[in-house]
Amino acid sequence: MDESLAIIAHLRGSHLQVHMDEFLRAKSRFFHLLNLREIFWKQRAKQFWLKEGDANTRFFQSATSAWKRKNTIVKLLDDSNCVPLLMSHDQNASLLAPYSCDKVKSAAFSMKIDKSPGLDGFNPDFFQHYWDIIGGDVSRFCIDCLHSGSLPSKLNETTLVLIPKKGVPERMSDLRPIALCNMVYKIMTKMIVNQLKSILPPIVSESQSAFIFGRSIQDNIILAFEAMHGFNMFHRKKELSGALKMDISKAYDRLEWDFIRDMLIRMGEIGPILPTRGLRQADPLSPNLFILCAEELSRLLQDSINHGSLHGANVQEALELKRILRIYENASGQLVNFQKSSVSVSKYTPVALRDSICSVLQVEEKPDLGNYLGLPSHVGSNKREVFSFVKDRLWKRLNSWKHRALSQAGKERMMTRYWWSKGADQNCGIHWLGWHRMAKHRLEGGLGFKSLYEFNLAMLASLGHNPSFLWRSIWANRSLVKAGAYWRIGNGKSVYIWSHPWLKETPDSLVSTPPPPNCTLSVVADLMIGHRWNESLIAQLFNDRDRSCILNIPLSLSSRLDAWCWKFASKGHYSVKSAYRFLSRRVPVDSMCPLYHEAPETVFHILVQCSFARSCWLSLPLGWPAFPAASLREWFSLAFLTASAENASLILMICWALWHNRNNVVWKAQGRIASGVFFMALNFLQQWRGACSDSTSCTNVVSALTVWSPD
Repeated sequence: MDESLAIIAHLRGSHLQVHMDEFLRAKSRFFHLLNLREIFWKQRAKQFWLKEGDANTRFFQSATSAWKRKNTIVKLLDDSNCVPLLMSHDQNASLLAPYSCDKVKSAAFSMKIDKSPGLDGFNPDFFQHYWDIIGGDVSRFCIDCLHSGSLPSKLNETTLVLIPKKGVPERMSDLRPIALCNMVYKIMTKMIVNQLKSILPPIVSESQSAFIFGRSIQDNIILAFEAMHGFNMFHRKKELSGALKMDISKAYDRLEWDFIRDMLIRMGEIGPILPTRGLRQADPLSPNLFILCAEELSRLLQDSINHGSLHGANVQEALELKRILRIYENASGQLVNFQKSSVSVSKYTPVALRDSICSVLQVEEKPDLGNYLGLPSHVGSNKREVFSFVKDRLWKRLNSWKHRALSQAGKERMMTRYWWSKGADQNCGIHWLGWHRMAKHRLEGGLGFKSLYEFNLAMLASLGHNPSFLWRSIWANRSLVKAGAYWRIGNGKSVYIWSHPWLKETPDSLVSTPPPPNCTLSVVADLMIGHRWNESLIAQLFNDRDRSCILNIPLSLSSRLDAWCWKFASKGHYSVKSAYRFLSRRVPVDSMCPLYHEAPETVFHILVQCSFARSCWLSLPLGWPAFPAASLREWFSLAFLTASAENASLILMICWALWHNRNNVVWKAQGRIASGVFFMALNFLQQWRGACSDSTSCTNVVSALTVWSPD
């Protein structure tokens, strides 16, 4: 960089062409090196929360320096002072299925680009950026290693980094060892993890929700919260219940490999095990191995519950729990840290019994489980006090030394109640705008900040009647779930015609036609003949809107099961992002046609059946194409079979103009007359033909329309 700056300073002001060219090359090289330096410091800073809006090396250098000071170790004190065969033959065959190049690429591109590199010095960003060049060689190497079951010895070597668990570490137990693996090794373990995804859910107990595909660790938070809530319920006065919060000392480091091998064999997986103890933290495969080993403890507890040995809080059951923990400790090598563990019992448990249970378990009694997975396990009447830690944590971050190194663009990415605060003492500056206005989208004059209330609703809707604080919060989101959830039709045997939401195109997804008297039809499958809709039966039972919506639903040839879907996401999967977008931008919706209000609005009605659309089509040389079609797909098929190439392109352009006019009426309260829509379509078509008159692609596209047919 210094050399480039020297060249720039030397040649600045020169008008010779050779000097100007060299000046531009030096300037380009300087900015390239500057960008590389920013990337380097950003990676070392490990500030993953900062997504965008700042390319500030001063901030990242400061973060890196603080990170290094925090993780520097000055001195340390020494410490001298039961599972059945669960995997079926088919599941085992699926796990041992050969790997492909696509699986290698999927594994490589599923990693965060700024993850720390191992001894090879490469992070995921390098592999993803240059995959077109190195992807083939990497894929062949990974597949060969996995299929042969052997790895080069150097590939298995790691860099061991000790991360402090607290501010000033004093002992080895205060440090967390993180293994920085080589990138190619991580790709291979990630491929194994992806292969395990479909195998783990049926063989791992439902009590384990972390790292299992289709489950959420938030379920554990709900269980802990509901347990603490139930302990204080008056109607459970006679029930003596308890909850033990265990801390397992160095959970990953103490796992014996003999135990892991025995668990894998009992699960149905067999392979060579060479190390003697411990799992690598930061290895993608380690969480899955840990879950499989923890399954032994889950099975021991479940077996004791099934035999009636664990069902409440008393001394006998405390002894039984202690026995189970000792069995697990001896088998796995893990160790329960009873000094950091605690027990909570129901409100009406006698004091003498409380003391006896704590004495047996050698743990301290606490009124609740405290913070569990980062959230409070109990919420009383003073919610402001309970959740004050969220505000304190946010304010601490905003007013730390780090934010002073951010640019203004970086600051605007950080959400704060006091936008122009003067310092860490929380003296308020000027409230330039109300939060509801700053939370609007930028296109609407806001700053794009999230509305906390609506974002919280979107988050809660992802979890799912109980008067607890948590369930009251979830219950408040039933209107959101009703607005977006609908049944995707498979075989139609699980969906009721008249009561379930299954018409995606309608606002409430429900059938608007009332059931006829003495109707014996119950489920959607009754409306099918094989893998096709019974069109004559549907025409007799339903109004035009429902009939059009039903016939537009494609049916599967594989007789798949019906499934719940989310209408506000393209793939049908619920996401907090899609729900928040719906909540923040929703407007009152009228289900009737916005042009003439003569019938319920559907795409087929807007483009073909509406009186306004009919007036536009009458301007066409063909006249109004009144084909006897029950759906838009069928109408398009009939229209293109009879229209010339020129008229086919005009039909498409009129459909676009009709939809464009409909959107202007709905969103801008502005619309054209029917002839105006026709002439707009004709004008755009002429412009399009003129723009592509010198290209053969225009002819190819138009001629292709004459042979188009629906799938």
